Amino acid sequence: MRTPHNRMTSLQSPMEHPVELAPRADDASAGRLYILRCVFLLSLIVVLTHGLSIFDGVVLDDYWHQKGLREHGWSFSELMRTLDITPADFQETWWQTKDVRFQYFRPFFIICMKIVYVILGRNNPAFLHGFSILLHGVSTLMVWWLCWKLTRHKACSFIGGLMFAVYPHSIITVAWPSSQNVVIQITLLLAMVLSYLRASGLTVGPESGSPPRPEDAPAPPWRRSWLILTALFWLLAIFTRENAVLFPAILLSFEAVFGGLRRAWARRNFYIFCGLAATAFAICREAMHVAPLPEVYCRRPDGDWAEFIPWLLAKILHYFCASIWPAPLTIGPTGRYQPWTDVPADCALMLAIVAFLGAVYALATRRTRGAWIWPLWILLSILPGAAVVATPHSGYMSGVGFAVGMALACVAAATLASRRIRRVTFAQPGCGRSPQRGRCTKMRR
Repeated sequence: MRTPHNRMTSLQSPMEHPVELAPRADDASAGRLYILRCVFLLSLIVVLTHGLSIFDGVVLDDYWHQKGLREHGWSFSELMRTLDITPADFQETWWQTKDVRFQYFRPFFIICMKIVYVILGRNNPAFLHGFSILLHGVSTLMVWWLCWKLTRHKACSFIGGLMFAVYPHSIITVAWPSSQNVVIQITLLLAMVLSYLRASGLTVGPESGSPPRPEDAPAPPWRRSWLILTALFWLLAIFTRENAVLFPAILLSFEAVFGGLRRAWARRNFYIFCGLAATAFAICREAMHVAPLPEVYCRRPDGDWAEFIPWLLAKILHYFCASIWPAPLTIGPTGRYQPWTDVPADCALMLAIVAFLGAVYALATRRTRGAWIWPLWILLSILPGAAVVATPHSGYMSGVGFAVGMALACVAAATLASRRIRRVTFAQPGCGRSPQRGRCTKMRR
């Protein structure tokens, strides 16, 4: 015969192990099956999204660049002339009063293009397209893995990788060989971040807990092999595209947020090295007498700072808005000299979009450590080229900050939804919390 005590016990037993309302965030192991599924699905999405670009052939600057790749040799001086574009060499413009020259100091990018196009592809541009697709796929997987390390949330990490795979500004960037420098650079910078996390021993996931006090946060010794890889990836990124000089700031942000200020100070020798290397790069670039971008492509103050600064601020706003909102990154309102007065409605709309999405992100991630690192990534991607005419490939770098920010916001939303579900469940009539386990148990009367 069942006693009331036995009946109560039998009613409680199905709830002995309550169902998880959200994926566990404290499990540091992703699991082999999860990794294989994500690698397969994200690779498939990259191929489906960008695969047809392998048949795009050449367009715009590609003709001149690929002519240089075929005709110039392998010496350093010839490599540096490979990507030069001088319109006066192939067309006569009697009205042109100033020399127009596009010149780039990007030796690693040039070497990569020459190897792929001349040696592997035998002057077939399809190999350059395939190389860009491969790099974008590798970067997509690294974005997904970085999201996993930061969130330990399987679904939201996949969303982060997905957002980068189909990022609007990636379509033209991946399909245009002349913009391959950006694609190579992002792959190198993501490799730099991941290798730095291994080199420094930082724990950046939810299990990292609250930031330690300065006196309790001694820096562990470097893992030297990973540190050397970090420096190598960064240096190659600099010689691929110049604005990579700013990105040690992202590594320092990780140290400050997840390690503490004392630990960041203990790592100062690495950042001193970065500063010296960036200075040496600038001196080397100046010694090479690299021509500045022509005025048709880049605006300069020319002494009129009162007009240039408001325009530059509008340009930064334009870049930032197009980075976080699915809008085409073309010349737009900042193609005007005075956008604030010429097209005030456009400027107000961009301000409203950035303010609204920024407020949503700030509220969603207000309890997420290091959430501000990813808007910083977007800003660092924008600043060095803010004065240059807006083109789609200029927004590709921002895709990393956008994708990781989306993953963090999705985790915050999932956590909030889980809490609300628990609150509603515990508030049901006849439902109370067990003081031992904090679970809901319904009592039959």
